[in-house]
Amino acid sequence: MKKIFGILSISIIIALIGCSGTSGNSKDETKGIIKFKTFNSYFVKNNYVFDSTGAFVFANDTAEFNKIFGAAAVMGGNQEWINPADFSKQFCIAIMKGGKSMFNLSINEIKVEDDILKIYFISKTISTNNSFTGNSLILAMVDCADFKSIQFISDDKVIKELPASKKCK
Repeated sequence: MKKIFGILSISIIIALIGCSGTSGNSKDETKGIIKFKTFNSYFVKNNYVFDSTGAFVFANDTAEFNKIFGAAAVMGGNQEWINPADFSKQFCIAIMKGGKSMFNLSINEIKVEDDILKIYFISKTISTNNSFTGNSLILAMVDCADFKSIQFISDDKVIKELPASKKCK
C-alpha cells in the first residue's frame, strides 16, 4: 500500500510540474505574448479621480506609479511589493472600477500585435447598489515590450485605447 501511495504521489507531482506554466519574465517571440505578474498589495489613492466606467493606467516609472497607488495591508500571507528597480525592465498597467458596485477584475493575456499592446481582461460584477463606495483594482507589472499604443479589451471589444508608447533598450 505504501509503495502504491509513493508511486501515485510521484506521478501527481510530475503531472503538476508538467502542467504548470512558467513564471519567468520574457516575451514569447512566436506569438507576441508578454509575461506579466499581478499584485494585490496596493490601493488607489483617494486623490485619483475616475468616472463610473473606470480608469485604465499605464505607469512607466516609480514616480507615475506613486501618484496613483499606495501600499496596502491585505489579508493572507501573499503580500508582494513592486521593487522600484523593476521599472528598468518592466512597466505597470492597471484597470480600476469604482462606485457602488464591486467587481472581480482579472487579466487573461497581454500581447503585442501591429505595434499595439493588447490587454485582454475580464470584469465580473460581484455586487451592485451597495450602501458604500469602493474601488476594484487589478494591477500588473508587464515585461518590457515595444509598442505605440495600448488597448484594453474585454468581451472582444476595445474598451479603452491609450496613446502610450514604450521602446525597450
